Amino acid sequence: MEGIRNTLRTTTAVIGHVLRSRRFWLANPQLTWMLVFLLSVLCIQPGRSQAQPLLPLPKPLQQLKTMSDNTPAIYQTDPNMTYDAWIYPDAPNALRALRDGRHIDTVKAEFLHINDDGTVEQINQSEDTPNGYSPANVAVMEQHSRQQYITVSGTMPGTAEAMHNSGRTIKTMVDLANKAGFGIELDWEDFGQWTPEYYANFKTFLRDLKTTLHENGHSLMIDGPPIYDQNSQNWYQWKYEELAPLVDHIVMMAYDNQYDAGAGSSIAPRDWFRSCLTWLHAKAGDKAVAGVASYGYSANRQTNRISVLESDTVTRKLRTLLGSLLATRNSDGELTYENADTFYDYSDKQTMDTRLRIVQESGITRLSVWSLGNNPWF
Repeated sequence: MEGIRNTLRTTTAVIGHVLRSRRFWLANPQLTWMLVFLLSVLCIQPGRSQAQPLLPLPKPLQQLKTMSDNTPAIYQTDPNMTYDAWIYPDAPNALRALRDGRHIDTVKAEFLHINDDGTVEQINQSEDTPNGYSPANVAVMEQHSRQQYITVSGTMPGTAEAMHNSGRTIKTMVDLANKAGFGIELDWEDFGQWTPEYYANFKTFLRDLKTTLHENGHSLMIDGPPIYDQNSQNWYQWKYEELAPLVDHIVMMAYDNQYDAGAGSSIAPRDWFRSCLTWLHAKAGDKAVAGVASYGYSANRQTNRISVLESDTVTRKLRTLLGSLLATRNSDGELTYENADTFYDYSDKQTMDTRLRIVQESGITRLSVWSLGNNPWF
């Protein structure tokens, strides 16, 4: 037995010398861990319940994280950041994502839609809209977030008519807000089509809606377009500095660049995204919320036809098409692949972390992710 132990001590010394070589463990991390495990087994002495290591682990190895270091906290969060997430009525697996352990401060669920005739339609839970309004869905959202909003969608013709009947429109919104205990978020887009008259009516509508919501203990949030310099500001009636005082929070949807730049371009180019957030922070201050994309898209380069998809859907398409993932990461942190005339772009956790860092650097402390359901998180 003593001879075996002397042999082990000699072997240990040799292995120890190798392990202390920085070049070795950097080049062979898996082998290094195997050697460490072998030593831990060999060094258990009879009659003792715990291993007695014959040499210390190389210091850099002691600092390496293993999978167990990230358990059970799968998702990393910045305690100084507020995390919002949109949930759309038919988004697959959105409620599952809400329950999976990621940190979400605010859920924004599309329970209302403005029809083209100006009427407000309630989107209830159904087979086609599993994330629509229901007491059960409200309970799940309240359980897994600190604050909740009802997103109200609509195109310009319908919302223009809704504002002409503002009393009825506001009552319908506030009634459901009271029933659910949620605030209201307006996602009224077609920003490039807004006229001066529409914009003036919108500001009046916001004042009245905010007053009524506050009287009932609720908050108001609105969503706006990406603006990154004076030239892009000239495209829109929308002005963040004018609208911020009329609401509690104001979101810039800093994504969808592919619709302006064309198929093959990034959803949120790094420098463009940074410029958008700089503009937003300067104009809206502490009411600013950075809209962050987590989705993907496919596009035909010949027709410039773009289809927005969940990032997981894009990865499944590529696996089916290629048998494996061969996408490359571009300079904006997005994953891309081109097959014939079709271009694919999607996000993963690394993409999201890159965008999070840009938000943090901008000084904005709240972000909103589009959207939950088969998309990555931080």
